[in-house]
Amino acid sequence: MLTGGRAATPTRPAGRRTSTPTRRAEGPAATPTAGRAGPAARRRPAGRALRLVAALALAALVATACGGDDGDSSNGSSGGNGGAGDGGECTDDRVGGSLTMGMYSEVRGLDPVVASGAGVAGAIETAAFYDTLMRYDTESGEYVPHLAESLEPNDDHSEWTLTLREGIAFADGTPLDAEAVRASIQRHTTPENVTSSRIDVGNIAEMTVVDPRTLRFTLTEPWAGFPFVLAERPGMITNPAAVEAAGEDFSNAPPPEAGVGPFVLERYAPGEEVVMRARDDYWDGPVCIEELRFVTLAGAQATYEAFQNDELQVAFLREPITNARAHEDGAVGFSNVMNMGAMLLLNHGTGGREEAPTADVRVRQALAAAIDPEAISERVFEGTAQPTSTIIGPDSRLDPGADGLEVDPERAADLVEEAKDDLGWDGSVHFVCQDDPINREQCIAIEAMLEAVGFEVEIEYLTVADTIRRVTIDQEFDLATWGVPASDETLWRALSTFGSDSPNNRSGYANPELDEALGRLKAAATVEEQEEILADIQEIWNETVPSVILGTREELIAVADTVHGLDYSHMTMVHFDDAYVDT
Repeated sequence: MLTGGRAATPTRPAGRRTSTPTRRAEGPAATPTAGRAGPAARRRPAGRALRLVAALALAALVATACGGDDGDSSNGSSGGNGGAGDGGECTDDRVGGSLTMGMYSEVRGLDPVVASGAGVAGAIETAAFYDTLMRYDTESGEYVPHLAESLEPNDDHSEWTLTLREGIAFADGTPLDAEAVRASIQRHTTPENVTSSRIDVGNIAEMTVVDPRTLRFTLTEPWAGFPFVLAERPGMITNPAAVEAAGEDFSNAPPPEAGVGPFVLERYAPGEEVVMRARDDYWDGPVCIEELRFVTLAGAQATYEAFQNDELQVAFLREPITNARAHEDGAVGFSNVMNMGAMLLLNHGTGGREEAPTADVRVRQALAAAIDPEAISERVFEGTAQPTSTIIGPDSRLDPGADGLEVDPERAADLVEEAKDDLGWDGSVHFVCQDDPINREQCIAIEAMLEAVGFEVEIEYLTVADTIRRVTIDQEFDLATWGVPASDETLWRALSTFGSDSPNNRSGYANPELDEALGRLKAAATVEEQEEILADIQEIWNETVPSVILGTREELIAVADTVHGLDYSHMTMVHFDDAYVDT
């Protein structure tokens, strides 16, 4: 998590969705994208409007500084809250109707310890069920309390005190208290947790229940970015009684009363749908959408066509050609550009591939020299992708201006031959590729580039969910189509997945120089410091090639004009508690 070194501001209760921000993140404030409606107004106390005006003014400066010539923010998040962008919000007279959202990938399980923390892979569904202690306000670039009433740091940000709102209960009526929060967060520390939330909670040395509404976090070291953790999966609170009652079945069959969020689970059918219904006793109610349904279709084109045909009211789109088409159509929505959003993850000798050829640095360097991101964009994505070989996209406000690896097929061929001679290796690599029409074309293009320099490529096509399982659980791959959710406000966490001691290191990469640089990045107090450290990390990346970067990737939430009041957060998360549909 990157921070700007600003001291966090104590927060105060402010009623329904009007909490004063805890701290300002260094991430870019949200701005309306060209051709889209602006952010919907939220209920705010007097004085918050002035801060919002200042945030929007800052957003305009950020967009200009990033070189955008159309007013868009070029890295980070942008968009409007809801389809028509009319500032609407849920009220008693708007209760009714259903909403179906098309997802990019199937959720792995309706448990924050199992699901991904990004909107692209499960966080939207789990947040609707469990809610979050904090949220990221894309309009102001601040983390704000939600289930929390306040989150206050000590002077050096090594200790944080969380105060819960009064009157919040789980769906079975059990009060939400500090002990429930402690127990829920403690679940993320177990070795069974194979998600990146173990990285987040690993920064917590101790949790002390001060009183029923107060929990004190003592960190392993000062961290001004800690509020991020409570807007993530650790901040999605599970009902301890429901967890105990369900036992090992909790992840795949959580009971309806497991969450404290605006919706309760009605049906979870893996591979088919997730259906939730509105709570009539939600603390921040009313909840207008009576039925909320999540489905996963076969690829971005099918998802967007279903959206155009009104079969979906909201669609998560992540494929460049489809996103470009949605922009051309003037689809109202929310856009978030991820650094390292498109990459090939390389196995450094872990899981079922201890002797993977990609454990040899020459093989990894050959892969990077052989693959041309620009050519992939042209051949596969009709020039609509955002190709780069650098860990930070060229439009990011944190771009250090460092060069990535150059495409050099002749060098790649020499490296392959050298590795073959020294390793007794035949040039074969096992390539796990996500199975949809566009990804197939991309993998075929990569296969051609690699075989042209002496590789023998075996492609295995898997669904997105199976690709995630193969990489994160089985770890049986040499290279795999992948992406890291690394928006500017989450760079440290994203890059830390390549840290030697990270429980979520999927590749087995280990380098003490990178570990040291990541420690400096976490503690960096200014944008200038962050840029300098990121330049160092890029140099390490070029030498050791932890993975092959193909480009940044836009994540776009397309929203029908009948939908209003959506609330967007970091990591392309969407909250539905204040949304409504025209009926």
